[in-house]
Amino acid sequence: MKNVLIGIAAGIAIGYVLRKMEDDGKFKCIHDDMSELTDRAKKKIKDVVDKGVNEAEYIGDRVEHITDKVKKGATN
Repeated sequence: MKNVLIGIAAGIAIGYVLRKMEDDGKFKCIHDDMSELTDRAKKKIKDVVDKGVNEAEYIGDRVEHITDKVKKGATN
């Protein structure tokens, strides 16, 4: 029972300190850093998707070009 009361008291104290730090704006820099990080991650994902789409279009064009060559060669 003694350990439970100590745990509750420690939890209350830690909660109070964290709440006070949040009220003072101590976590604003963490929020800003996380926002910047997520923005960069979103941009990188978008770039990867765009590059993949471009590669797929290029491969499709190459396949079409090669099949046209084969068809022209077969008719000659």
